[in-house]
Amino acid sequence: MFLKPWALCLILGQSVSALAIPRVVTTEAPSPTMVCSDVTSTRWGIDTTVPDFQKMYSSINDKYYTQDHTWTGSAIPVYTTVYYRSGTPRLTAYGYIQSDVLEAEGYRIISSVTTVPTCTTATTAQVPPSPTGSMCSLHIDHWHCEPYPSTTVCLNQPPRRP
Repeated sequence: MFLKPWALCLILGQSVSALAIPRVVTTEAPSPTMVCSDVTSTRWGIDTTVPDFQKMYSSINDKYYTQDHTWTGSAIPVYTTVYYRSGTPRLTAYGYIQSDVLEAEGYRIISSVTTVPTCTTATTAQVPPSPTGSMCSLHIDHWHCEPYPSTTVCLNQPPRRP
């Protein structure tokens, strides 16, 4: 079978233009990676609730919160219940008192250690290989490429008819 020159040009032009188009490279999506660590926290308190925080604080304040007192220890939360004027419990509140003062007053400092595992998902984007043969620039996790010219030149073109 004999092909006319313009048919050969058309077939060859289609092949060349098909080769010139940048190829799409498909890569698998990155799988998320679980990153886990333990978060440990310590809670402090005294081994009892204080029914009247104001009264307790006033008596401690007179003894210990003076110019002569040297602060040592940590600030410990002391929990108490705050009441409405009617006597109905309103909420649980707290104030902070130095541990050395609480121990001097006979309170026992207690602690509770809690460890909670905390996990986050980390995904690392994978960039496909750069397409070759085209003007391409990286755009975060993929490439933007300039298209090739769509015209092809064929040496044996049939003459145009007027």
